[in-house]
Amino acid sequence: MYLAASYKKDIEIDPFANTFFSFNDTESELKFMQANANMFIYTINGSSDNQFEKPTLIVLPVPYDNMTSLKKMAESMIEQFKGKGLTEVEEVSYSGDSVNGYNSYQKVVKGTMGGKKVNLFIKIITKGDNQLILQGLQSGENLDLDKFNALINTVKMN
Repeated sequence: MYLAASYKKDIEIDPFANTFFSFNDTESELKFMQANANMFIYTINGSSDNQFEKPTLIVLPVPYDNMTSLKKMAESMIEQFKGKGLTEVEEVSYSGDSVNGYNSYQKVVKGTMGGKKVNLFIKIITKGDNQLILQGLQSGENLDLDKFNALINTVKMN
């Protein structure tokens, strides 16, 4: 008995086919740029030009860890950025709130990365056994949270 496998090179693979979340980006400047393993990247108009110079949102869908508070999880994410070169970190704000009825926590910091001023926010959204870790990064003096929230506030989780 012989077994054979084949694939179609021209078949379109939907990176969202097996995810537990969705965004409606029709009213947002941030559009889906690419998926890489379990990471989804949104940039202005989905462009890969000047990534991280302009607002960039990284979405990480993961199982919810109910042993770690959302605040501790956000702090852990910021520590990871410090490990990647984020220095001179200054806390701007933090809040526990909800997004579309889902529990969430957000922390905003500013600092320096690669010699440039950057703004970083971490937002963690949970529903049941699922958790979205959102990492927003924008260079410059100010963080335009409205650009990010125009997309984030459309989240739907299964």
